[in-house]
Amino acid sequence: REAFQRKGETAAGVIRLSAGVALFPDDAPTLDGLIEKADKALYWSKTRGKGRVSDAAAMARERAAGPPPRLAAPAVRGTAERLAEFLRPLDDAQGPPAPFLLVRGPSGAGKVRFLSDLIEAACRRGAVCLVESCNAVERDVPYKPLTEMLDTLCYRDVPALARMRAALAPDELAVLSRNVPTLARALPDLAPPPDLAPARLQILLFDGLMAAFVTLAPDRPLCLVLDDFQHADEGTLDVLRALLDTPTAR
Repeated sequence: REAFQRKGETAAGVIRLSAGVALFPDDAPTLDGLIEKADKALYWSKTRGKGRVSDAAAMARERAAGPPPRLAAPAVRGTAERLAEFLRPLDDAQGPPAPFLLVRGPSGAGKVRFLSDLIEAACRRGAVCLVESCNAVERDVPYKPLTEMLDTLCYRDVPALARMRAALAPDELAVLSRNVPTLARALPDLAPPPDLAPARLQILLFDGLMAAFVTLAPDRPLCLVLDDFQHADEGTLDVLRALLDTPTAR
């Protein structure tokens, strides 16, 4: 953040740096995993005001601490009515099934403000709120945003870990832990994933994700927020469809 002057120029400028840091083996056991975690921490730095350095573990703790702070953005017309419509199932357990809400619009339309209000209102009603972004680069990685949601949750919710361990079959838990590093660290005595064909392993991961999300909030609503939804992979869409079709979905 100090002023600098290039040779032959009279005007001075200021360089500001945003960076992300990941540590081996705490944040990830592989080089690719470290790069991924550092990249997410870098993105976190930029979205939190730029000119800062974030480490992957601190980012996860900060995200797990609660809903993100409200960001400055113009209001969306009809926000109160739209919020009330979406939040109605959270207020009435006997009411309509859990809705799927797609928020879209041009830059500056107020999407961030609307979602911030939505998350805050859902959390006030006792909902378990999980927020993640879909990345175009990761569309070939099945269920990536959903495993990231669980990874964040495992930092803060020990009872959820116990419920997942009790509800998931051993093979489901083993495959899920391979994709959720925090879960693997919290339950180091898990058996290794079974030696199965990739297609079968993906089915186990699907079943494990379904069971995990269903058991996360047995007596509370569950609010999943996915940013950049246009980049969601097919596996993630399949899980969301299945969750919305669950009879007890809230």
